[in-house]
Amino acid sequence: MAGMKGIALPVGPNNHGGIRTVQGDQQAQKIIGLALSDLDNDNAFQQNIGLGVGLIFDPSSPTFRAKVRERLVTIFDDFERKALFKLVRRSIRWTKAVEGEQTLEFSYINLESDSSSNFDKTFVAKAR
Repeated sequence: MAGMKGIALPVGPNNHGGIRTVQGDQQAQKIIGLALSDLDNDNAFQQNIGLGVGLIFDPSSPTFRAKVRERLVTIFDDFERKALFKLVRRSIRWTKAVEGEQTLEFSYINLESDSSSNFDKTFVAKAR
């Protein structure tokens, strides 16, 4: 998967004075992480492209988890159309380690390298 390359986040300089970049699995994890962020912003052109802030308020509700799963599948359907990643749907699960936190875990296949990877993201409940 050496073909995927992008700017590292947070943005910063590399040891040669240029911009720091990531590639391969690090780039894939960055792309997926951004797609699954709450994307809470005032940009009128970047609304409704992530999971949304509602995710972190009550992830224990079965109804809400169904909505999150639906949104996750929609995001990965778009990735698959772009020949980036394919979601392993049977791998989606939630875990809770600490009160007020929920971790979303799943596996995906990188369609460029045909390799399987795991992804997890912990969401912390925010005060309203």
